[in-house]
Amino acid sequence: MWYRHAAALGAVGNVLMMMGANLVGFVIGTEGVEFFVGELFGTIQGRSVISLYPLFKLDCAGLKFLVIAVVCLFVGAQIMFEYRCVVFLHCGDSY
Repeated sequence: MWYRHAAALGAVGNVLMMMGANLVGFVIGTEGVEFFVGELFGTIQGRSVISLYPLFKLDCAGLKFLVIAVVCLFVGAQIMFEYRCVVFLHCGDSY
């Protein structure tokens, strides 16, 4: 049973890496990665967290979004695993 959850976490990581590669390749380029990561992990009064000390209060809207996205992708992977199991049981090896 634990293998299915580990595989779903691997699927989440795979999807996030593919999304990141597509963003770098087609949208923001290598120059925009620092800005994107700074916006994703929080901002302080419009300035990136990367360039400031971590003692300030963080606005973690980007981190909240990332956690919600990971949970949604995890649930989606579990649903797809269940669907694959149902199709395999219904159709056998011929699907």
